[in-house]
Amino acid sequence: MGNIFTTEEGKDTINITSIIDWHSISIAPKFLQARWPVFLEPLDGYTPGLIEKPEPLSGLEDMDAADRAVAKVTYEQNYLAKAYEVCTGAFNTHLHTALLVPSALKEIYIRCGETSVDGIFPLRSCLAELYKYWSDLRFMEPCPIHFTEVELSQYEEELAKYEEWNDLKVLVKRALDTDSEGWVSPAFDWNEKKTQHEELYQMFAKKMLAENKTIDEIKQIWPFPISS
Repeated sequence: MGNIFTTEEGKDTINITSIIDWHSISIAPKFLQARWPVFLEPLDGYTPGLIEKPEPLSGLEDMDAADRAVAKVTYEQNYLAKAYEVCTGAFNTHLHTALLVPSALKEIYIRCGETSVDGIFPLRSCLAELYKYWSDLRFMEPCPIHFTEVELSQYEEELAKYEEWNDLKVLVKRALDTDSEGWVSPAFDWNEKKTQHEELYQMFAKKMLAENKTIDEIKQIWPFPISS
């Protein structure tokens, strides 16, 4: 959904004129193809449902600048995601139904091909979820994999740290209008984006230092290189 060309025919009309990068297109079952458009993916705190609106922002005055910025970005993104979900439920019920397939069931097919990029944590977590909810999915055969309670607890802790890092990465990419490699469109001013990046990092570093993180630890967490 990120490679769509549009043109504005009028004040209130936008038409799709072209779709590029067909080399990545594949034919797969609907429940695997159904996913949120990249620019409308919900963030933390999103509640699925056609009548569940995102909670209004509150308590901003009690937050520091970094938390306030995160709260605003999260609220705005989840509001857009809710609009997409409601419209999909109203005008494309097949897609909406496919989006509701249990994540553990479809994620296993997706995560297997993404370990080279995302690492082992998402795939391992998916396998653990599949194991825990195997009986709920009504399979006739017993689950072919097994995890001990100690392993499940350990994986949950590791996944929480991974998700914290990944959520930060997503927020920073959106704030800077960039991708995982740090590419910036020629439509933006490069020096301005570098300044924004430095400001975001300083806000994050200030927050992490208050939580007793070291500078080296902070730089390891931050998704893009930082000048010494």
